[in-house]
This record gives sequence, structure tokens and C-alpha cells, in this order.
Amino acid sequence: MSSRPEQLIAHHNMIPHPQGGYCCELYRSQDTVSQEDMSFRYSGDRSVSSSFYYLLVNEQVAKLHRLKSPGIWHFYEGSPLIIHEFVPNGDYKMHTLGPDVAKDETFQAVLPRCSWVGACLKDPKSHTLVGCTISPGYELDDFQLANRQDVLEKFPRYQKIIELLT
Repeated sequence: MSSRPEQLIAHHNMIPHPQGGYCCELYRSQDTVSQEDMSFRYSGDRSVSSSFYYLLVNEQVAKLHRLKSPGIWHFYEGSPLIIHEFVPNGDYKMHTLGPDVAKDETFQAVLPRCSWVGACLKDPKSHTLVGCTISPGYELDDFQLANRQDVLEKFPRYQKIIELLT
């Protein structure tokens, strides 16, 4: 019998993601927004929205990355997920996705565009399955992995977190 993470990977045809963990696209809107109708930050037309499953297993982390579009992360199952957000204005925020509202966990977290975002499991001997809805829809050229030194220069107080997630 396979483990729960192995079942999820197989059932959803998840593949390794460049930021770590496993991912599969669930939905991509057939409707598009033209580049002329959006901000200059996009290199072409985009789907109105897209959504993904994202799985981390054991000590895997979601490496610090940023997107040109905002994303809404959704908790589905497993260990609570600790999301670290480094905001362009210099602020730091921590979000915990999970089912226990008494421990300030939440089922969704809204992450604005251009924030550096990374995540790790609260229980590194478990797994977590989350989703992410992105609008305008995700395209690979909207994704950027963080350079450790660049992020450390702006957020030196968070060296341990940044080193973990880069």
C-alpha cells in the first residue's frame, strides 16, 4: 500500500515543481485578458485565472519565489503550512494554513503580487496539500526564484528563514 503523498502524486499526475514539492494544474480559464488591458508587468496575454494543487512532503520547502499576479492559497489536508511573506515595502508576515482556528490557523491566505513567498511544514514528518488560485493566470515567465543574498540584504533580521527557503 502506498503512502498518502504517493497516492496524491499518482492520482493527480503531480510533477516536481522548480520551487520544491509537487504540483499539478487543475484549471485554466479559457477566457483571456489581453496584454493591452493589463499592467505593463506581463509579457503577453493571460488566462483570466488558473488554479493548482501543491504538495510538500516531509522536509521539503517551497523556496522563496514571487509572482507577477496575486495568489490565494487554500488548505486541504495534512500538516499546517507556514507561509513566510516578505513584502516589497520591507514588512514580513507569517501565515499558517491549517484547520485549527483556535491556533490562529486559517483555510486561506491571500498573497499579493511581487511579495517573496516561501513555505514549510509545521510538522516536517508529514505532508500538506494546498491549492493556489492565481489571477491573472500563471505563466512560467511570471515566476522568479529568489536570490538569497538579494533577499538577505533587504530582510537581514530573517536570515534563518531566508537560508531555509533559498
